[in-house]
Amino acid sequence: MIMVFNYVAGVSDDHSKNFSFIMDKNGRWRKSAVTIADFMDFAEDFVENPKAMIDRVINAVAKFGQWCDHYSVDAGTKKLIQNALDFIRPR
Repeated sequence: MIMVFNYVAGVSDDHSKNFSFIMDKNGRWRKSAVTIADFMDFAEDFVENPKAMIDRVINAVAKFGQWCDHYSVDAGTKKLIQNALDFIRPR
């Protein structure tokens, strides 16, 4: 699920996100924007209930502000990171 977190949070320097081609089930490579369906295809063989896990990661990133409040992150840092997340988060 690190791959999902990196995608949702916009982490661009992690090797798990360094892909621009995806192989389909027939062995054909295609260049594409990554979708939740791509994560589901990948996770089906490795993760129990992948949809729930993917949703859990997406929801955790979406609640970033709430996590900051819970852990007393100062307002300036919270705003700086939230602005970055809002800019890079896939929609």
